[in-house]
Amino acid sequence: MNILQYTGRGHVHFKKELPCQDYADAVSRGTQTDILALSDGCGAYDLSGFASKANVDTVLAFFEEGRCDPDRLYADAEQTKKEILSAIGNALEEIRRMLDLTFTKSLAGTLLFAVWDRAKDKALLGHVGDGSILCFSRAGDLVFFSEPENGEKKNETYYTNAENAIMHFRLTLLDTSEISDIVLLSDGPEIFFQNSGDGDLVTGVRRFLERLHENRIETCCGLWDELRDAYADEIINIEDDWSILIGNRTAPPCADRVSAPDQMTYQFLKRYLSAHPEAFESAEDDYRKASEEYETERIEFNAPDMFERREEYSE
Repeated sequence: MNILQYTGRGHVHFKKELPCQDYADAVSRGTQTDILALSDGCGAYDLSGFASKANVDTVLAFFEEGRCDPDRLYADAEQTKKEILSAIGNALEEIRRMLDLTFTKSLAGTLLFAVWDRAKDKALLGHVGDGSILCFSRAGDLVFFSEPENGEKKNETYYTNAENAIMHFRLTLLDTSEISDIVLLSDGPEIFFQNSGDGDLVTGVRRFLERLHENRIETCCGLWDELRDAYADEIINIEDDWSILIGNRTAPPCADRVSAPDQMTYQFLKRYLSAHPEAFESAEDDYRKASEEYETERIEFNAPDMFERREEYSE
């Protein structure tokens, strides 16, 4: 099983020296089961990077050894959803106390995950909010598509810290006997694949997977190289943070997988800004408008401090 992942900063957080607020990671349980999880922190909240990491870490810990059978988990789907959201709520409350916040509203993040038992050819897929989960066959056909769920406006969605989160928590049990790839995306990179797919997200993702397979990409650094080569303009112009997590059942394990390899994007944008000093001039104004719209608590951190503090609660 090969798992590739990449998270990158949009130019708003890059210019503000704020960390990427998406987070993705994966773990193995035995030799035949893998859990993939991704969370997109609400970009208007300074602290949502804490939430995205808490969402992912909590889900990976929840599906511990002996508790990752997709059939059993789906048999009582409502209880599974309640237990996951309760565990996430506890993690967010711990972060609230650590940061001395008055409420957890600022700790907002979506959730996408897959518990893939390849021995039983079953996967349990979970989804709260926007972003997408796409499953493709060995022949490149789309087998399953969990679409983004947005509110009345396209930039509105649902988060794990919402009171009604369980109403927007979708669980799906999937037969994976014909599935080769499971792809988890935050909403950020959707524009990458829509542009390359003639306006269609599924077509764009399929073409990118074909490119990865043809070029035998089996490392996260290789994934970044392919993303940069295929979508340089989109990476430069995108405001939102973005993340992608891919599980491929036929390739060997990835040798360089890390949970947040954002630095390659950061250096790429830094070089671009050096050559184009006028770039990203609207970033400050975009960030201010989003901040005013969401009216949330803020804590001033510099970027290195923010990264360090985000690690503290899990130690």
